[in-house]
Amino acid sequence: MHKLAEQLRSCKYPRLQTKLGIAISSLVIITAAILTCALFITARHWLREDIRCRLQNIASMAALQIDGAAHAELRDSNDENSKAYVSIKWTLQKIRSKIPDIRYIYTWRFNNAGQLVFVMDAETNPKEMSHIGDVYTGPDAQMLQEKLMNIKDSIADENFTKDQWGVWLSGYAPFYGPGGRMEGILGLDIAATDVIAQENKFLLYALLAFFCTVPFAMIAGWLFGRKLITPIEKLTVASEHLAAGDMNYRVTACCSKEIY
Repeated sequence: MHKLAEQLRSCKYPRLQTKLGIAISSLVIITAAILTCALFITARHWLREDIRCRLQNIASMAALQIDGAAHAELRDSNDENSKAYVSIKWTLQKIRSKIPDIRYIYTWRFNNAGQLVFVMDAETNPKEMSHIGDVYTGPDAQMLQEKLMNIKDSIADENFTKDQWGVWLSGYAPFYGPGGRMEGILGLDIAATDVIAQENKFLLYALLAFFCTVPFAMIAGWLFGRKLITPIEKLTVASEHLAAGDMNYRVTACCSKEIY
């Protein structure tokens, strides 16, 4: 009888302990995964907001450096050799050189048809450079025109935008000519790949932290499962003794408190 009980215990309790350990470990791992996911989503949101705020500040400061009166003189591609054009372009290139993640920096104005047209472009590559009077024809051109028509202060896109040059997160700021009239809009672009690279870097750190918790969760689950199964095992052994007629068998307490 006792031999049979011993065999049952040797089979039953380790299996129950394993099941409890797996259940507890799974619960801890799932909780850690949910927290990691929530942390990443929150961090990505604040990272994107920080980049947007930075874009707005850069655009606002860069716009203050544009000579509105000189910009107003630039009306067609023949003015691209003028002193005003060269001076403003040098200013934009200087701004871009100090901020490496700014890919494009340029100025727009509205033409008589209400379209956004390029005036200045800091780009030097002839294949990518826009010229005075070139109409912006991106997929979101109409929406962008409406957003910038009455711009009063620097703003930044909430989401990525796509055009013929790529996918960007952009910032804009108005600048003014003589008499306080808005002369143009300065724009600058950060490549979406750069933003996503920063987000992926944080995701990597979050995943590393998560996977580091997995072995600790497994050990904790096994230890906690063992702690839970011990009193059950003791009570079962005691009931087997009582059932066998051993009325003198006593269960050892797993813990005790001393009263002073």
